[in-house]
Amino acid sequence: HRLSALPDVTRPLTADATLTVGELRTAGRTLQNLSATVATRGRALEAHVRTAGDVVLSLSLAGTVDEDEEGLALHAMTLAWPEATWTLQGRSHVGFGGGRLEVRPALTLVSEQQRLALTLVKEGERVDGRVEVDTLDLTRLPRAFVPEALGLGGRLSARVRARRQLPRPDAEVSLTLEEGRFQQYSGLGLRLRGTYVKDRATGTLTASVPAGTVSADFDVPVQGLLRRRKGALSLRVNLARLSL
Repeated sequence: HRLSALPDVTRPLTADATLTVGELRTAGRTLQNLSATVATRGRALEAHVRTAGDVVLSLSLAGTVDEDEEGLALHAMTLAWPEATWTLQGRSHVGFGGGRLEVRPALTLVSEQQRLALTLVKEGERVDGRVEVDTLDLTRLPRAFVPEALGLGGRLSARVRARRQLPRPDAEVSLTLEEGRFQQYSGLGLRLRGTYVKDRATGTLTASVPAGTVSADFDVPVQGLLRRRKGALSLRVNLARLSL
């Protein structure tokens, strides 16, 4: 590998550096021709990362470093792999000074009709984050991490909100899968609406296959079940239709 310059690690957003690696093996995968560059001009910053081999991936971003050097205002970003190219919609800001990590306004990436958005504030052990997923095409996930043999397909939309204290913050989840596929199975559907508050997961779940639809209402003490403690549990299952 080659490192053109040793950056000042105490000021990561004001450093120029180039790293090239011919081959890198990690987690059972081989990365080839890995290159990473960071270039600054005044407070303007550009960064590029590319890799080939088992994982073909590229990331480019451009932004403006905050005057206090504790954040970056993003105004351009592209994340690409062979199946899809995602670009930044609008602008975002990433801050990390004083033990606080903040992504706000939402960091939003789009790829045709697909959309991913992240908003996050983390300070100490407290977190307030939101993830939004719209019409994610499962056939266009990177093959390097989702093998084609799984036969995944369908469109996934979701909203996830996590707040309060780590490691088990309160959470709200909304998830919908349409026209799902898995290996030889097709026509799969899923709809989940739920919350996790004070160790209780509560919500509704509807799953459908061509042969039938099953729905359930649940109120479950998650940690209580994992640790085999006694506690109130509610589960009601309904088979709406069945074709034999």
